Amino acid sequence: MDVAGVLVERWELKPTQVEGLTGGMNSAVWLAAADGWRVVVKSVDVGDGAFEPGLELAARLGDAGLVTGRPVVSRAGRAVERVGDRLVGVLEFVAGESLAASVEDQRAVGELLGRVHGVSATPAGELGDWLRLVTQFDEYLDLEEWIRPAVEGALEGVQALGGLSWAWLHGDPAAEAFLRQADGEVALIDWGGAMHGPVLYDVASAVMYAGTSDHVVPAYL
Repeated sequence: MDVAGVLVERWELKPTQVEGLTGGMNSAVWLAAADGWRVVVKSVDVGDGAFEPGLELAARLGDAGLVTGRPVVSRAGRAVERVGDRLVGVLEFVAGESLAASVEDQRAVGELLGRVHGVSATPAGELGDWLRLVTQFDEYLDLEEWIRPAVEGALEGVQALGGLSWAWLHGDPAAEAFLRQADGEVALIDWGGAMHGPVLYDVASAVMYAGTSDHVVPAYL
């Protein structure tokens, strides 16, 4: 994709530098810059139904005071533009250092997720329907004899909880998505996998990345 050309045509931005970035999941990512500005350009397959809602969520959270790498609207006023068989978004560049595995940093993760879920809270949905996100991978549950019992036990445990809080979720809260900025505040970027569901999903994902439940903020327990 001609990134510079797309920026000029769709966003009226003329970069003097375009650099490909690594690490995008199911996406292509570039850093584009000129004197006075830097943006991140992200491209996903046209069938990615989470991309545009995720960028719109980043914008809403940005309006609420969080730093999210929110989308820069195009010349047509859209967060996402279709270019051939790709969807393209232009995001504000966010500087900062990725959080590490310390308890302090992981508590910062939990505190920021709590703020996100507070802003994006919604009425509860149908848990059984949402859990089909897991059961659609049924064919893989028998690859090892322990997998199916473990998954079924976890699903039964979630259903037994009852009364789960729902919100719009980040969807992939790995430590590298949390950036500590120069002023000490923590930003949360990379909203392309956002989804609507139980808050527990984001919390459990954060714990998975941290490696231990000791890193969870007590208010979530």
